Order: sequence, then structure tokens, then C-alpha cells
Amino acid sequence: MSKQFYILVKGEKIPVDEATYRAYKRPVWKEKKARQRQTADGTIPLSLDSLMDGGFDAPDASTDPADILHDKLVLNALFAALDGLTSEERGLIHDIFYLGKTERQIAVNLGLSQKAVNKRKAKILGKLSENGALKKLYRD
Repeated sequence: MSKQFYILVKGEKIPVDEATYRAYKRPVWKEKKARQRQTADGTIPLSLDSLMDGGFDAPDASTDPADILHDKLVLNALFAALDGLTSEERGLIHDIFYLGKTERQIAVNLGLSQKAVNKRKAKILGKLSENGALKKLYRD
């Protein structure tokens, strides 16, 4: 004898198959289980799955805090070194490394030869490499 499954609709028992019954009852069971999990103060303990479903992104476990600290120190030293450059030197570095312009494009804009722009870039990079804060970070 197989088990009979019913769903109450407006007080009337409607016979259904097992799959329909389970699909109908699943949200009810889920809510009942959630209420059972509530703590005495009314809060629901959080799980990693519920946080991830809510949009929380857990940090990558492979990221080493020492690497993050080192990167921050390097960036701070680099910003300090860039502050020691003139506005023209900073502009040249910005155009080359941030905007991705070629030496030729910059030369045309400045009315110089590409070789002159290359020499200026080399001089600026030399200044940055001689910066004490950056040198100290890369002594090891």
C-alpha cells in the first residue's frame, strides 16, 4: 500500500504525488528549521554559505598578509618618490605608464624627438631608482 500525499487548499485536502507534496512543503520546512535555529536572543547564527549568498566575498586564503603589507610599503615609498619629481617629470611618467602613450606620441605633443623623450624617461627612472625609501625596501 503506497502512502497518500495531500495539500490543504482553502481547507480542502487535495491529493498529490510525492514530488509535488515535497516541492510545496519545502519552503515551509525550511522556515520551520530556521526558527528552530534561532538563539535565545532571537538572532540566527550565520554560516559561510548564507554570507556568500548575501553577497559577502570571503578573502582568498592564499593571500599572505605580509605580501599585502609589503605592497603597501612599496606604494607609499613610490608615491613619496613621485612627489619629489617636477610636474613635467610626473606628467611624462603619467603619460607613459598610466595612459600607455608611446614615446613617439609624447614627442609629437611636446615638439621633441623620440630620443629626447627616451633620455628624459631614463633620467626620471634613474632618479626614482636612487630614492632612499625605495632602495631600502629592495636591499634584501
